[in-house]
Amino acid sequence: MSDNKLHGERLARTTGALSSTLRRPCSSQTGFTLVELMVALVLGLVLLAGVINIFVTTRQTFRVNENLAHMQENSRLAFELLVREVRESGSMPCGTRAMANVVRVAGAIPWWADWTAGTTRGFNGDQNSDPGMAVFGTAPARRVAGTDAILSLRIASDELKVKLVTSHDPAAMLFDVPSTAGYDVGDMMAACDVASGALLQVGVVNTTPTFQIGYDSATAPLNCSTDLGYPTAGCGAGIAKTFLAGAVLSAYDPVFWYIGVNPRGGRSLYRRNAVTGGGVTSLEMVTGVQDMQLEYLTRDAANGDLLATTWVDAADPVFAPGVGGWTTANTNQAVAVRITLTLRSEESVGSNGQPLERRFAAVAGLRARELP
Repeated sequence: MSDNKLHGERLARTTGALSSTLRRPCSSQTGFTLVELMVALVLGLVLLAGVINIFVTTRQTFRVNENLAHMQENSRLAFELLVREVRESGSMPCGTRAMANVVRVAGAIPWWADWTAGTTRGFNGDQNSDPGMAVFGTAPARRVAGTDAILSLRIASDELKVKLVTSHDPAAMLFDVPSTAGYDVGDMMAACDVASGALLQVGVVNTTPTFQIGYDSATAPLNCSTDLGYPTAGCGAGIAKTFLAGAVLSAYDPVFWYIGVNPRGGRSLYRRNAVTGGGVTSLEMVTGVQDMQLEYLTRDAANGDLLATTWVDAADPVFAPGVGGWTTANTNQAVAVRITLTLRSEESVGSNGQPLERRFAAVAGLRARELP
């Protein structure tokens, strides 16, 4: 056999063997086995479950923190409004506590103007208030049974409505003032000097030729008399008084704070107050407030203004009518109010699937009865 022929056969055998060797690995690649697929699937599910768990936990934590933030924000708002107005109970810009009152509704002094009954009056959860304040019930704006309430008779803190009297003409029933801005016919106001004050209704607001605020009973029907002296001897026999220059006119803004049923079926902190013309209205101020509990610190005027050692509620015998109730005749005067509010979250984000609840407390000292 020639050398060329022999070389060709060897080359053919080598090429065939190499081709067979190269094809064998390709023919052996048959994919993943079922076991491998199951293991990979289980590992993927475990990883996915971990990711979902982290997402759910993070979202739940976010919801809890968001609801807690809303509750804290609502508590701050509630205390800012409530404590400020309770603190101002009985305060007059002139400092006097002698208050005459000529305001009458259906022949009687309304609850929001009855200064002599007490400028701060508390009501326990089982104590009914005047029907004009808010009665217990389940309808919107009705008071929730078992929750405390408080009445605060006060002068409005709106500086726009504080006017210095330049002169007073009792015969014409007019106060001359630098401006009548902020006053309308039918508004409630108080006039005062260092000797005494008077609650009355605005009947006239003049801007020309001079700024004047009047209280003629023909235009101010709630005024049963135009005599503004103290004490009020009755509408038929009033005591005349002329306020000198430098006296002060202020808007009158009595308020009744309570927990009421809101239109959504929940509970909210409500504020009820007198409006123009002697009507009253209830406003939902802060949502989510479930309960309000009030306690009072007193001092004994008959015992050297000694402070009590314990806080008491509105049903305590110290406030019984027989000892003067909430009036100045009671030697035990409330000088501070401790307010505890319970708030509930809007969503059920608690660990037990229920809404969160938190209690917040604040103390309001009564400025009109500042401690010596």
